[in-house]
This record gives sequence, structure tokens and C-alpha cells, in this order.
Amino acid sequence: MSSPAKPPQNPQAIAIAKAIRHNPLLKQRQGLLNPVKKIDFFRYKRVIRALLSTEYKSKQQRSPILPVIANEQDAMKYFIEVIKAGLVYPVNKLEVSVAREKNLPVERGFPNLEIDPKATLQPDEYYLWNYEIPNPYALLYGVLFLAAVFGLILFPLWPYKLRLGVWYLSMGCLGLLAGFFAMALVRLVIFCATYPILSPGFWLFPNLFADCGFFESFVPLYGWGNEVLDPKSAKLQEWKQKKVQKAAKKEKKSKEEEAPSGKEILPSSDKKVTTTGRKVLLEEVEE
Repeated sequence: MSSPAKPPQNPQAIAIAKAIRHNPLLKQRQGLLNPVKKIDFFRYKRVIRALLSTEYKSKQQRSPILPVIANEQDAMKYFIEVIKAGLVYPVNKLEVSVAREKNLPVERGFPNLEIDPKATLQPDEYYLWNYEIPNPYALLYGVLFLAAVFGLILFPLWPYKLRLGVWYLSMGCLGLLAGFFAMALVRLVIFCATYPILSPGFWLFPNLFADCGFFESFVPLYGWGNEVLDPKSAKLQEWKQKKVQKAAKKEKKSKEEEAPSGKEILPSSDKKVTTTGRKVLLEEVEE
């Protein structure tokens, strides 16, 4: 099956597609086409809601090329223009069993799609996008890339101090990279050494290779076995809460130790404080 053709030039249809391409009311998903290309698709009833949304109306007021859409009939009319322009295509979402019968790769969360030659405009009919909004920074990125390549080619002509600074910077980056791999090797050695005697094994920085932020990769400091804590999991949040409570108890204990020796804090619920010892000391001073 060939990929959808490139859309012909239709300024109004392109403007409509651009206005609703990333509208949240579409509730777009990604599916597989031809047979592993991931592409966005949506239901027909969702695009009608997007064309009647306040977001589209606000864009229409700022762009004269966008048509006024007052009701569902207008939305259907202009969506047909988008279909004729080749910016969207009707598709069928295949069941897993059907996809396997057709020897298509099955990937969880990405249903297989098949282009339908007819558009029936039914509420639950699926359509895929054959249009992407051009990146306004693509030209700038291209110019910067060419400038960087040209600058690297002229590296021998750079001033000596600048070349020396680049050399030190590159050595520093290589040192950090080598330290990271050394740490990964050390944690693996520790796990292999502790697994036979302290099963299920000790991990240093269990989230080091987890799908999380840089600083979250080093939290917690250690773990056991395959129990790698997700930085957003409830278990790690509980671990952080226990750590805070432990610090609070330690601070409370230190404050109690710093309290005057004449005062005694009772463990009763009303937390009454007796000052008998303090009175004795004052009487001795008065005498």
C-alpha cells in the first residue's frame, strides 16, 4: 500500500488544517501505516467539535482566510474540502487478529490503519493526517548547522587560546562521560558481588538508567534487586516522606536535649510542664 499523496495547493483547506491540526478536542492517537509509519488519526465527530470550538473561532477572527463556521453543516462542508485537498484520508482501524492475518506488525498502543477509498462522514469514522505544520525555525536551524560545520572546518585557523579552551572543554566532557561509565561498571560489580550472599542483590543508584530527569536518576541512593523505584511512584514519595519525618524527629529530639535541666517534659497527652526543679534553684539563689 502506497503512502498518501502530497496534498495539492488549496490555501483555504491548508489554513483550516493548520488551525485544527493540534486542537485538543480531536483527541488524536497514533497508529501504524505502511506498515510501521506512525501517524496521527482521529474520529470524524471530533473534527466537527474542533471546527465549532472557541479556539477555532478565535483563530478565524485573526485570519481572514479561515471561513466562518456557524453549525455542523458548515463544519461538514469545509471538512469535505480538506478531504478533497488530500490533507486527511479516511482509514479503517484493524483489529489485532486482522492485522496478524495480513502479516502486519502488531505494536501495543499503536493500532494498524488501512486507507479507505470512501469517506462516509460517520461519527465514529477514522481519518488520518496527511499534513504537518511547517516548522518556522527549520531555515534558522539549517543556517546554524551549516555555520557550525563551516566553523569546525576552519578549526585550525582559530586563535590559539580559543583552541586551547575547546581542548580543555572536550577533555572535561570526556572525563565526565568516563566517570559515568565507571560508576555504571562499579554498581554492576557491586550487584554481582552481593547477589549470591545478599539476594536479591544491592543496587547503587537504582534509577540511574530509568526514564526520568537527571537529578532523579540519583534518587534514591540505593535499592535491592529488581525493585527500581520510579521517581513519580507512590513508593518513592513514601520514601521521601519517611525521610522528612525522620529529620523532623531528629530535630525535635535535639531541641528536647537542649531544654533546661530544671524542666521535665511529661509524655502525657496534655503535655504539662513541671518547673519544680527550676523553683528549687531560684530559692537557693535567693538564700
